[in-house]
Amino acid sequence: ICETQKTTLSIEPNQMISINIERGESLFVRHCESSYTLKKWFGLEKYIKADLQIDYEDIYISKKDNKINFHFIPFTFMEGEVSKYEWNVGLDVFYNDSLKNERHRQFTGEMEKLAKNEIKKSEKKVKKLSEELNIAKDSIIYKYYGDLLLTYCQGQVIRTNNVLVYDELEEKEVNIPYDNRYDLYHNANLHYKKYQKSKVALIKIQEQIDLCLENIDYFNRVRYYLSKADVLTAMQIKEELIMQGYFRKYQKPIKNNKKNSKSKEKVYKPLTLNIDGVRVYVGLNNLQNEYLTFKIADKSHMFLHVAYGPGAHVIIASDKVDEKLKRLVANIAAYYSSSSMSSTVAVNYTLVKNIKKIPGGKPGKVIINNYKTVYVDPDYNLFKDFILK
Repeated sequence: ICETQKTTLSIEPNQMISINIERGESLFVRHCESSYTLKKWFGLEKYIKADLQIDYEDIYISKKDNKINFHFIPFTFMEGEVSKYEWNVGLDVFYNDSLKNERHRQFTGEMEKLAKNEIKKSEKKVKKLSEELNIAKDSIIYKYYGDLLLTYCQGQVIRTNNVLVYDELEEKEVNIPYDNRYDLYHNANLHYKKYQKSKVALIKIQEQIDLCLENIDYFNRVRYYLSKADVLTAMQIKEELIMQGYFRKYQKPIKNNKKNSKSKEKVYKPLTLNIDGVRVYVGLNNLQNEYLTFKIADKSHMFLHVAYGPGAHVIIASDKVDEKLKRLVANIAAYYSSSSMSSTVAVNYTLVKNIKKIPGGKPGKVIINNYKTVYVDPDYNLFKDFILK
């Protein structure tokens, strides 16, 4: 007996199949050779292709956002990358990938937690600073008070704690705070000092907000790269976070060896593709991006990056790039970005000489000048055969 979505079905035991319902939960049932189709049994007409006949020799592996599942039916609602295998091969792929995902989760868990906490702290700080910014903006009125006192109140003897002044330009009365212990000029000067203080506060608060927003952007990029990283790439991300001071570095004992006195420059090898003899490089984290753009690429090479959101730096290592190659590599840039599951993705491209590193900025953050934009639909199948292992 199998019960799901208030539908009960009796099936004779013979074959095992796996059904994924909308929430992605696996349901295992026994199926015998029959003229019925599963869409009739479970009322899943909109999820299963019409007149489906089950082939027990095949299995489908679906992958999305580091989540993997298998099923024996080509469901139409499954998102992400779906591959077809012989069932015995497919099960090996499923359990091997599941093991890799678990190892990845364990290795990146600490970094993922750090990134989430940093984003949460920065967002909370931005909210508080925004409130302070609004208060500082309101303080600009003190300059207005000082101007009114010097313009309309000269020669008056004021003995109250406030003074009502008629502004002829605005045609309205303004109630101005006044300290009757001091004269007119001293009161005007007090208002100007408050104005200057708020003016400086506006600049400082905005600088702090910009730093928080930069921090949020940086850790969103870190989270994106972690979600796609293999073990080596994840190790490089941790190295980057150590360099930024977020993790402690393990110090090995230093030996007095003159041969090792000069430290070697570290190499962060990017993903490499060979497309008809042209090398294309893809950075899979911030350190790879920076090394690729400023160490490997020539000034005359083409640089590509998704227009919005985090993504890989992609370099075409050639001085001559035709339209076909440019669109294919733009597809690669779109796929290795946070917009990989979207359609009509905007990708900016320009020469490497137009890429500038932000002084004091986070790793991998650059400024792109004189760029153009191309729109593509990301498709891994278009370039997977060009990837060098």
